[in-house]
Amino acid sequence: MIEILENNKYNRRITPSDWRYSAAIVGMNAFFTFCYIKTGERINYHLTEDYMEYNFEDVDLNNPDQNVYHMFLDFVQERYSKYLSHCILESIVTRYVNPNKDMPEDNLKVVKERLKNPTICKKVFKDIKDPKSQKEEILDLIEKNRYELIAETYNKAKSMYIQFIHDGSFRKSKKDMKGISRLDGYYVDLGKKKKSLGYNFEFNNSIFNDEFEFEYIPFAFTNTRKAYFINCSVDCRLLCKTYDTIQKKVEEEAQNRNIPEASVLKHISDYLKYDVEIITKEIDKTYESLILRKQAIDIFQSIPSNIVASLKRKMKCGDDYIDVSGKVAEAIVEKIRLDDFILQAMKETLSKEVILNIIDINIKIYGGDEKMEKNTYIAKCKAEEVVQVFIKRNTKNKITSYRQKLIAALNFKDYEKFNTILLQLSSYSGVSFDFAYELFDDFSGNKNTAFAFVNALSEKNQNVKENN
Repeated sequence: MIEILENNKYNRRITPSDWRYSAAIVGMNAFFTFCYIKTGERINYHLTEDYMEYNFEDVDLNNPDQNVYHMFLDFVQERYSKYLSHCILESIVTRYVNPNKDMPEDNLKVVKERLKNPTICKKVFKDIKDPKSQKEEILDLIEKNRYELIAETYNKAKSMYIQFIHDGSFRKSKKDMKGISRLDGYYVDLGKKKKSLGYNFEFNNSIFNDEFEFEYIPFAFTNTRKAYFINCSVDCRLLCKTYDTIQKKVEEEAQNRNIPEASVLKHISDYLKYDVEIITKEIDKTYESLILRKQAIDIFQSIPSNIVASLKRKMKCGDDYIDVSGKVAEAIVEKIRLDDFILQAMKETLSKEVILNIIDINIKIYGGDEKMEKNTYIAKCKAEEVVQVFIKRNTKNKITSYRQKLIAALNFKDYEKFNTILLQLSSYSGVSFDFAYELFDDFSGNKNTAFAFVNALSEKNQNVKENN
């Protein structure tokens, strides 16, 4: 919620009444911090546990003197410098302009592509015919047209402004928006839907919600393809501090704006110790909300970082690919057991080391204790012992045969048959299965033991055609 104040110091107060206002607080705070770093002068605002007070003139991108607008565009460039064409051009050309050096073919190819894309670059650099000999002209054009290049690229790029806010809303006032929310997914086309918006088909009964401060919402999210905002709104100061910490960690780990969801939730869980709302936004998708509860946080905290990193892969399933990290993260958050996914992974091409990591996580979702973990480890070791017996006997085909039978029994939930096959295998191989007593007593509760045994019942690691 935003209140208009009538005092001498500040004229606006924003409170985190819902995630949109929380995100606006974070975005504006990041902007104010950037202004201080760039100019050395602090913008007057007051951030407390419950609200932020500030002057609207300091965030108004339509301020007549344009100082705020230009500072905002510098802020945009600082955030998206890796992806703005003119920044990429400037970085490459500067290396070869002084002293004048020949530009390698691979760099020249990039320069030629960036001179034409996006459309604003094609317009600004239309007279550049030979990048090799016109390096200084390119740099001069960038300097003269920098703000136009930033603005046009930012508010037209799907991976920047339009990922979060409706196309065509950039810098529009609350009056220009006619009260309709500028946020993507919240925006309504009045020309098409005006009659059906209000109660009893009366438009005057409709209630909208938009603020100009929502222009700063994109900067509260992580700069990733699937963007994350941590709405720990119990304290506005913690809200901003959390953004600074998580953004830094995500930026360090993200590759080409991609980062596994499990890694993000792991970073959040290591930093926060209580239930928290997380808002996510992907290109051409609506804003989504998930609640990271204390139980899920405890699980993420207990998983070593290298295990989380091992989940960064895709598993081929028919004609589609499954994001392993996203699947596991969803299961932890929603407290959904991974039984079916583990079975699917054993039938597909996922390596047994990764599957074993997923089984360990599944034990945590089950709420398993040390006894279950120990029994699972014993089952894995016994399966490896059986494999060695068959290899020595030169009957490797038996390994695959028994593995397929056990997977089929699990797939059809025929646990009695699974136990029967297990007894036959023990008798045939001469290896005792002490862990099996737990399965005989309560198969459903100890299913991870069965998964660990079947997964390890393999002659070699199944590192075939993994799509990282």
